[in-house]
Amino acid sequence: MAERAPATCAGTIVARNYVPAARVLAESFRRHHPEAAFAVLVIDASPDELVALTEEVPGIRFLGPDDISLDAAEFGRMALAYSVTELCTAVKPWLLRTLLAENEVAIYLDPDIEVFGTFADEVAALALEHEIVLTPHVLEPMPRDGLRPSEADIMASGVFNLGFIGVSGAADPFLLFWAERLRQDAISSVTEQLFTDQRWVDNVPALFRHTMVADPGWNVAYWNIYQRPLAREADGTVTASGHPLRFVHFSGYRPEKPWLVTTHYADRPRVLLSEYPLFAELIADYRSHLFEAGYRQALEDIPYRWNTLPDGTAVSASLRRAYRAAWVESERRGTPAPPNPFRGDTAEDLLRWATEPANPPQERAGLSRWAYALWTSRADLQLVYPDPLHADAEGYRHWCRTSGANERELPVSAVADRPPAPVVEPVETLGANVLGYLTAELGVGEMGRLVHGAVVASGVPVATAVEEFTVVSRTSHPLSPDARPGEPTFGVSVLVVNADMTGQTLRLYPELARDRYVIGVWSWELDTFPPAMHPAFGQVDEIWTISEFCAEAIREHSPVPVHTFAVPVRDPLGPAAAQRAPRNDEVTRFLFVFDHNSIFDRKNPLAAIAAFRAAFGDRSDVRLVLKTINGDRHPGDRERLRLAAAGDDRIELIEEYLSGEEVAKLFETADAYVSLHRSEGFGLTVAEAMAHGLPVVATDYGGTAEFLTAETGWPVPYRLVDVGPGNEPYPRDAHWAEPDIDAAAAALREIAADPVAALRRAAAGRQHVLTSRPATRAAEWVRTRLEAAHGTWLHRRTARAQPGPLAPLESSREALRWRADPSAASRLPMAAALRRGILRALDHYDHHQRTVLTALMDGVAGSLAELAGGQQDLLARLERLEHAQAGAATAQQSVNAEVSREIRDLQRLRELREELPRAMRQEVDERAEELGNRIAGLEDRIMRLLHERADWMAAVEAATTELNAEVPLLRAGLLRHHDLVNPAPAGTSQTVATDVGLIRLPADDTVVLPWLRRYGTWEAAESRLIDLLLPVGGVFVDIGAHVGYFTVRGLQRVGATGAVYAVEPWAPVRELLSLNVAANVAPAVADRLTLVEGAAWDTDTALRLALSPDGNTGDNRIDPAGTVEVPGLRLDGLPGLGERRVDVVKCDAQGRDHRALAGMEALLRAGRPHVLAEFAPDDIEQAGAVPAEVAATYREWGYALVPVTEEVVAAAESGKVRTADALTSENELVELARNTQEGFVTLWLRPLT
Repeated sequence: MAERAPATCAGTIVARNYVPAARVLAESFRRHHPEAAFAVLVIDASPDELVALTEEVPGIRFLGPDDISLDAAEFGRMALAYSVTELCTAVKPWLLRTLLAENEVAIYLDPDIEVFGTFADEVAALALEHEIVLTPHVLEPMPRDGLRPSEADIMASGVFNLGFIGVSGAADPFLLFWAERLRQDAISSVTEQLFTDQRWVDNVPALFRHTMVADPGWNVAYWNIYQRPLAREADGTVTASGHPLRFVHFSGYRPEKPWLVTTHYADRPRVLLSEYPLFAELIADYRSHLFEAGYRQALEDIPYRWNTLPDGTAVSASLRRAYRAAWVESERRGTPAPPNPFRGDTAEDLLRWATEPANPPQERAGLSRWAYALWTSRADLQLVYPDPLHADAEGYRHWCRTSGANERELPVSAVADRPPAPVVEPVETLGANVLGYLTAELGVGEMGRLVHGAVVASGVPVATAVEEFTVVSRTSHPLSPDARPGEPTFGVSVLVVNADMTGQTLRLYPELARDRYVIGVWSWELDTFPPAMHPAFGQVDEIWTISEFCAEAIREHSPVPVHTFAVPVRDPLGPAAAQRAPRNDEVTRFLFVFDHNSIFDRKNPLAAIAAFRAAFGDRSDVRLVLKTINGDRHPGDRERLRLAAAGDDRIELIEEYLSGEEVAKLFETADAYVSLHRSEGFGLTVAEAMAHGLPVVATDYGGTAEFLTAETGWPVPYRLVDVGPGNEPYPRDAHWAEPDIDAAAAALREIAADPVAALRRAAAGRQHVLTSRPATRAAEWVRTRLEAAHGTWLHRRTARAQPGPLAPLESSREALRWRADPSAASRLPMAAALRRGILRALDHYDHHQRTVLTALMDGVAGSLAELAGGQQDLLARLERLEHAQAGAATAQQSVNAEVSREIRDLQRLRELREELPRAMRQEVDERAEELGNRIAGLEDRIMRLLHERADWMAAVEAATTELNAEVPLLRAGLLRHHDLVNPAPAGTSQTVATDVGLIRLPADDTVVLPWLRRYGTWEAAESRLIDLLLPVGGVFVDIGAHVGYFTVRGLQRVGATGAVYAVEPWAPVRELLSLNVAANVAPAVADRLTLVEGAAWDTDTALRLALSPDGNTGDNRIDPAGTVEVPGLRLDGLPGLGERRVDVVKCDAQGRDHRALAGMEALLRAGRPHVLAEFAPDDIEQAGAVPAEVAATYREWGYALVPVTEEVVAAAESGKVRTADALTSENELVELARNTQEGFVTLWLRPLT
């Protein structure tokens, strides 16, 4: 009896627009395998559509998303997160598992495959034996010739082509592995090294049983056809490299472009139909089969169901990426996934979620999840709006509401169209806004809780701000019930963040500094405060720090007051516990607690291990417990710790977060605490251990030395050593302590040998730390400082509101207008008449006196006004100086200028003094003395700034020298690497680094090459304007493309959904253009380029190209006397160009721009794209045209004539279209161009409508 063939089913996956291709595949497969079943999964078909397809195409099983072994909600999430291509590849494992439920073997084939021979039985046999059957892209090494696909393209796509895979039921572990990764990571992303489903299968050889088919007749495609020559045998069958042709993969083929093997890599295709005539026959037949199967429309014309939400809202790529990122993050955090209208939720739910801010910074900036996700996905937006949450928020919101909406990236509702948030005006009553990492489980977070608690205990009203967005540690610490989250309504703000985070924190919470007195609570662990931290001085009015050790380091450089906050130490045992009792388990346990984020070498846990081993050798009655967190963020340091502890069962590592109760239990079960740190700003865990009554061994350096003495613990001597590299933010040339391991070991032995005596000393330590640092004292100190700060703030506000020093003089001056009242009551008869007579007699004299007194008062007022103005100006300047950023390079010059002006002002005051009445001279003298004292203080400051500036300049000089040495090496290495990856003919070109990437140019170019090598950009204003005008997904025409600088720029801008047409007549630079595109854009984007070999012209004719005689390869031009014949082409007739609306045209035809543009007049009139062209009157005349008439033609086409200037581009970038920028007459344009040094202007033909 013949052996039964295993039950086999093949299948494919399509969207509705690709059903004709699936029919061609299925029918060709069934023709050669009539006994096998075939299934088509249509990912966007409704049940009714599936019924109709089944009736229309008998013998094929049509499935929908509900028919495969994939949860409906999960499919809905994938449909929203993925593009159509990504989704079709992502659901392959589920289709295969569904087919295997009814068959022994399942085969997947891409829909753009046609079958020419039998192979299913071979796949079944191989799959039953090896579980997985795969085909590689290529079977031979690929030539390194610059054509595409290249080796790099294949490496980016994956070793195996997943247009084919065969599996048996035994491959289920692989299918589960594959499915788990494809549910969220089937994206096409070069930066993430992902290419839909394919890269994951590169893991198969190492992880799963498999076999690879090396038959050249399997999976023939554009990437390997050149290795597998086709031939037609006498019987009409086709072979590949002598083997029967089984199936051909027509990947990327489009019937609309029958002249292309594939739309992938159309710029430098490895395979041309004209060179492979038999392959061309197969493709022509395939095209006919597609039309017979119902292919009547372009793929884009049949709507994809998952491209719109149920309410009709388009799903943009940015929304998909925002959703996917949030979905992934929700699973990592264990929170609910975002709403999904494709399975259960409404479109309104999703859009509400997407257009809401994800956090307070986004809310303050008026942004949303969608808008921020779009910004993170686009380098162009990041370049133009580098700070969208703060300084650039308004500009980015404007872009989203205008260009972003026009590009259909997001709706206007994704950003807030609102005025800036109202300013929170502070109240004048005493109170404090306190910000800290109040829920974070880290040292700075605990310090924030201590400061916040002290403010609350002081009785000062508090407004609490909890900062969690810049924290990398866990934020699960409960918020104090005394916290009062809300607006910062008080005039004093206390920021419990370190100096290096002050600026970032105030950008997140600007209202904490606006018209506030800002106190920074800073910690620092070295005896020098580095210049990198000095900019934070200008952001605070006062500094609190946690020890005198910190205060001395900061105070040396600080222009603002520095105070030491007596950090309170809580009593964990209660007042009744004077001394711990010895434990009775006969094992001495030493404890050390640290955070890897606090710099491993500073915390120095390896010293604790070394001292422990040196102290106890092989003794078994001792233990060392090292409790750490955040080791996963520092895996190298974590390994150092693990390896140091390895092999010693007495050393226990606890590498996880613990609850407060669990940490307290650690201290309770310990016998002593050891901290052989290299430095501490304060030493919270040391103080906590002392409060627990534990004997403490700690390095006698840093903040701990202020409360741990020989009477209260075991201070360990040290020697100072360089910090060294790798310990940022600490400078490598700074110093910290290296503890004496032998002395530490002796201390550990002493504690273990006499625990009773050790506990007595520990009791003294507990008493000292609790009595010297009670919470009540901290609260009193905080209240005193806050009252002083509040008073300073009030005085500052009041001073701004008070009348100026001239107010009394102005009031006195009004007395000169007083007149005697002759009608006042009197006992004398005729008094009124007598008064009037006397006043008339004295009138002349009175007028003279008033004139004299008015002049005198005017002089006094003028002098005092100058005096007061000078004083206020000096005070303002002094205040600015007092808050200037220490260490700034311009500080010295600023102070010198201030002193010079103040000396001049003092001399002026002395001169004014002589003009004033005697009564005012004393006040002037006092003020002059005050100014003199201030000048003396500034002179002292100058000396300090001179020293700091010298140090700073030395550091800058050293860094500059180092960079000057490194940059040429880096550049040379980068260019060598580029030449390795993208080789070009030797000696014909040179590579330069530009703002669009590494660009090859002719090695003998005399203008463009040196310019780009020096400046890295070409025609900067024009480049910016193109970036602004060209939308993602748009169409760009680059006339006179040269080596492709603007072509690359355009491709990077339009992306994989747009199109770029590059027109270049000269073959040598055209070849370099192809290389430059391949080197600087992703393959999917490069596929969007159409390279036109010829010159854009107003007729289709042969032209002559004159090469520049001076080596400027960018100045070649069409000229009857030219030596190179090139085709002239009307772009109106270019295939494919008229099918899409053109967005931007860049024309650089060396004075022949008008002829080139005339050849696309119909496109210009119909679509009114933006046009950037050169207008050179002399060159236009040389070409036989009249410049003014050319300009008039442009206007007649419907364009405004706008010369491109920096001001025009800046206005356009800010969203302003200024009518005044357009020239009103053609002659004005001609005159303007002739008067430029270059003899031409770059013209922006701006559409009038």
